[in-house]
Amino acid sequence: MVKVKRSKNINVNDGHDDRFEIIDFTVASEWEKLISKLESLIKKCRASKQSSSDDSVTYHSHTYQFIYVVPSTSSQLNNAFMNPKNDFEIFPNTSGSTTSRRMHQQENFFHWFGVQEYFVLLALKDTGPEISELSTMLSAFTIALHNENCYIPGFVGFDEKRLENFLGYMFMPIKRNGDDHFIVKLATESISTNTLNAHQNIAESIEKQLKIFYSKLTTEPDDRNWDQFLSLSTISSKYTYIRNDWNENEWRYIDDETPSVQLTASGNTIDNQQQQQQQHKSVSDDSDDEDDIRSPKVLESDLFRWGYPMDPIEQLQLCVMYPPLASIHVLENQLENIQTKSWFIKAVFRKSHGSLFQLSLGIMNVFNTMIESLKSESIYQVLTDYNIKNRYTLSNNSAHMSGDQSSTSLSPQSTSSSLRYSNEQQQLHDNNNNNNNNNNNIQSNSSNPSLIRTVGSLTKSLASSLNAPLIPTEREIDLVLRDLFFEKRDINDPKRFNNIPEDILNAQPLPKSTFVKRAPVDSLFFSFCFVCLNLQSLVGVLVFWSEFVEEIKWHWEHSLPIPRTFNSDQINMNHTLVYQKMQMINYCISRKVKQRRYGKKKEESPKTTYKAQQNEGWDDGDLDLDHIPDPESEVNNNNNNNNSDDDTTPPQQVLKGQYLLYHDREIVIPETQDIGPMTDDMVNEQLEELIQLGDTPEANELRMKKQTPSLLSDMQSFKYANKGCVFEDFVRWHSKRDWIATKEEDSNQSVATPPLDPVVEGIVDEFGIIEGGDVGDDESNGRTRGVGFGRDGYLSSRMTRQNLWRKTWKEAVALPIEEQPPLFDYIKQAERAISYLENIHPSELIHQIISVLLTSILTIFTNEKSTSRLPPEYCLGMNPKYTKPLIDRYFDTMNQLWPTNTPNEIKKSDFEPLFKSIQDIENNVSKLTSLKSKFKHLDRVISQLYTNGFSDVKPNEFQLINDLIFGEYDDATTVKPHAREYITRSYAPRPFRDSQTMPHRMYTCLSQYECRVSTVISEEDQS
Repeated sequence: MVKVKRSKNINVNDGHDDRFEIIDFTVASEWEKLISKLESLIKKCRASKQSSSDDSVTYHSHTYQFIYVVPSTSSQLNNAFMNPKNDFEIFPNTSGSTTSRRMHQQENFFHWFGVQEYFVLLALKDTGPEISELSTMLSAFTIALHNENCYIPGFVGFDEKRLENFLGYMFMPIKRNGDDHFIVKLATESISTNTLNAHQNIAESIEKQLKIFYSKLTTEPDDRNWDQFLSLSTISSKYTYIRNDWNENEWRYIDDETPSVQLTASGNTIDNQQQQQQQHKSVSDDSDDEDDIRSPKVLESDLFRWGYPMDPIEQLQLCVMYPPLASIHVLENQLENIQTKSWFIKAVFRKSHGSLFQLSLGIMNVFNTMIESLKSESIYQVLTDYNIKNRYTLSNNSAHMSGDQSSTSLSPQSTSSSLRYSNEQQQLHDNNNNNNNNNNNIQSNSSNPSLIRTVGSLTKSLASSLNAPLIPTEREIDLVLRDLFFEKRDINDPKRFNNIPEDILNAQPLPKSTFVKRAPVDSLFFSFCFVCLNLQSLVGVLVFWSEFVEEIKWHWEHSLPIPRTFNSDQINMNHTLVYQKMQMINYCISRKVKQRRYGKKKEESPKTTYKAQQNEGWDDGDLDLDHIPDPESEVNNNNNNNNSDDDTTPPQQVLKGQYLLYHDREIVIPETQDIGPMTDDMVNEQLEELIQLGDTPEANELRMKKQTPSLLSDMQSFKYANKGCVFEDFVRWHSKRDWIATKEEDSNQSVATPPLDPVVEGIVDEFGIIEGGDVGDDESNGRTRGVGFGRDGYLSSRMTRQNLWRKTWKEAVALPIEEQPPLFDYIKQAERAISYLENIHPSELIHQIISVLLTSILTIFTNEKSTSRLPPEYCLGMNPKYTKPLIDRYFDTMNQLWPTNTPNEIKKSDFEPLFKSIQDIENNVSKLTSLKSKFKHLDRVISQLYTNGFSDVKPNEFQLINDLIFGEYDDATTVKPHAREYITRSYAPRPFRDSQTMPHRMYTCLSQYECRVSTVISEEDQS
């Protein structure tokens, strides 16, 4: 064992109250273990050349963190505290709490001591080590550095709570590869100016700083040595001007001064200036008002509403650096005449935290409601548990009492609401917008306008929604529903939903494919999902949803189109089922309106007429008989522009150059019935029923009959529009690939029917076409067949035998679509869609809401305002160079983690990478938005600040940055700097007068918060 003799020495005080004497050398002492541990860590760090803070050292039951800091690139590896060219340097900002703190320390150590590679020992306790402990640790560090022959400085830190006061040691050879060395003592301390006397207050003048430095170097202070000191010393200066008083929302607005050309709804082009004039029509513009110049009127659509709740830039620092000058010139204040000064701008970003990002917070709120929804039975059960009494629960309560839970009451009495808009009101609004009149009156319809376009909850902001009630009030719901269902955009605005082509709204957010369902941008359900970001509970979402469904029911009953929802018969299966059902209802509303225009009486509703035909085929559509689209024979329609309710009757269309076989008239394209759209669940039901039919001949016959109604309707319409037509004429229009044209020189020869392919003969193909036996029907009735104009040709082999088409053609009689039984029961399908919306399971609803939100992030953050035709509030894409990697990473994470179908169980921890990727997007886009709003068109400066955190300032950029920091009427000559930093260098013999002349360095920083002094004193090694 180690035997230690402890004795009290009251005469000698070297910082230790107790003196330890080792009397047993058989076992290593704790002191020797400390030195050995430090040597091993030094050796390890020098070998790795990578910054590290994971190691620790224990001595006398106290633990110290061992930190090694090295620059990120080897080119920066220069502990050149003697090199005056490296006085001040701007270090890049880095993300991450640990790395950013280490980089911050590295920047400080470089300015304090001129070193970039160093070791640090920090006590892991708030009070820091005592003076005796500090001396012991520094001594051990000194021995370890010498034993390892390491020329890297080592520091020990005290006042560890602030990480600002350090003592250090380093030794280096006087000559390269020489045996003589010199030692360097390093120290820094933050001093309160209140503790300094009149002679010590270096904040008053540079001369007092030089006096203090001079007193540390010379052993015989006198005037002659002072003059020599001034002649041998130089001073580098750095002045920093700070601005951090940002407006709360100013950073969210990007004033794009570059004019851009955009399309109007009619296809005309307008520049960006004209568009802004149209958008600001209702805002008075007083160009003489200075406040308007400083704070322009900002449109809600121009604001970036996600990301940080405050400006992500905490402060901007404008720095001017002066090169080393003789001390005498600095004392004479000749800095202003220096032309070689350098200007830099530095951005200090706020430390990111998950609780600051509003979009990801909202998505996590909705995610929590999904976890809760998996435990619930139904919307009705959740609402009744909370004793919610609204239109939904009252109507469903009567259904439950009667035992008929599946029936849906659509009586007008059950759909009364305080929020109702008639066609006249909406038309008046559109006319007022179109005539540029009374915009303010229209906006006053809501006491809280544009709620759906804000990040806020049902009040104003997401931050305030943290204290929002569990269940939104009726007033709040009415305000949001008003904003949702009332179209505020001008009827000619190219950004209006109905004026944007469907292919743009339906476009994939990225070229990559995803199975996650979505909704068109700015659609009604899309906006509903974003409102749900601000609801704090499942019951709050379901209350809002139940009122939302009641509004949709009201629109159906009053034959008013659902706003911002497609009404075409082409349903995109990439959309969520909720949106598909809403489109189905909108299509049924358009059919309902069209039915009225045809003068049909209510008693002759298609629901009654169709039941007699119900066993003849599908009530919602059929399969494509040819499986090959024939664009030349399709009739163009206007459904895709969402204006199918136009009163104008389209002109009669013909097949150009195609005449009837037995009449000199062009083939008229008939007006046919729409078979109606099919939603995702309807397609699955139809396929399942087809599979259940089996593969027997009877099943094939039945399968074909289910397709007959659509084919029969087309044939009846064709016969009505083309008097005297024959089967061949119908084939030429309806299935062009089954008409084989002959060469013109063979047109006078008799047309012979080609032999049937022996492989095809006697079999029933997938269409049930060939049944055997040639067709003996002759429809010419003694008429002469014409020549030319598309008549020269013959039917394909599958159309020359008895088949379903032939049978149907014989049964078809000439009837217009008004007199035909309808193929699509719009009342039944609308009620079916409404029933789905009312009875959807809460977990399925929340799953679709989150799916829309997740896919919308891709669209929102990839589209740029200057190039996209989408509304500007949904075009938050910035510089693809910086955001594209984040978007791609988020896309891959979403595809990997988010389930396509509603899961039975879900854990929030499994989706943390998804939330993190959303936060990364918000964080970076927030920074880019703030930089863009401040530096406008200075793209080079924005790029440098975003990437490195700092940028040099060129002459052509200086004026804008000067106005940003100082304002229009001030500059660096009239404003006092917030911080003044000086690095003084000199040469003097140390430690004795006859010692070799050594380099020395002192750093001072003067600000309103502190006065810091750092010294680097070199001495010749006398050992």
